Amino acid sequence: IRGTTNFDEANFPYDIIYVMSRYFHRMDKVIGEYGGVINNYTGWRLMALFGTEDDDRVPERSVWAGLEMLKALQELNSDLSKLSYNPLNLSIGVHYGTAIILPVSCSAGMQRITALGRAIEVVGRVESANRKLGSELLVSNSIYKRLPQPPVIHRHGEIDVTKKGTKYPVFEVIQMVGDPPEKPEKTTGQNTPLGQRIAAFMQKFGRSR
Repeated sequence: IRGTTNFDEANFPYDIIYVMSRYFHRMDKVIGEYGGVINNYTGWRLMALFGTEDDDRVPERSVWAGLEMLKALQELNSDLSKLSYNPLNLSIGVHYGTAIILPVSCSAGMQRITALGRAIEVVGRVESANRKLGSELLVSNSIYKRLPQPPVIHRHGEIDVTKKGTKYPVFEVIQMVGDPPEKPEKTTGQNTPLGQRIAAFMQKFGRSR
């Protein structure tokens, strides 16, 4: 969420809970409908992973999800304005790359997952570039070149992805071309939380060695 400076100081705890619970609920629903899973929440940020299942339309799904998140936010802001709440602004970055997905056991016995790797760092830089470009949804070149049809682009720019200042193209997507991919259906195995499935795989792999 962009522009949340002093949000927690300017509002009562009840208002913060009311607004943010509705925001996270809507974002989680959109991401899930396009085959993604929210990896973690950090303050006003969330990170979603796509491609945790075998799906060759991951880049396409992730961008459609980003656009749908912006649409869902507009609808939420419309509801919030009727209750005299200030609107929320969203900044989204989408990147395609390899990451290590690691299950982490919590003290409460719950299984969570964390993502590690270069791709996680890059997507953070892609998202941060929205502030400089004045955009809402930026995709990396790695995503852009994997889309089945070129999307409608408003602006484009470059980000530094190495300490040597290597430039990497980013594109502001404002509309996709064609029909959205069919929303994935969950199989019986997919009803098990991802963290538990990964942990089970690692245990099975360890026994086979």
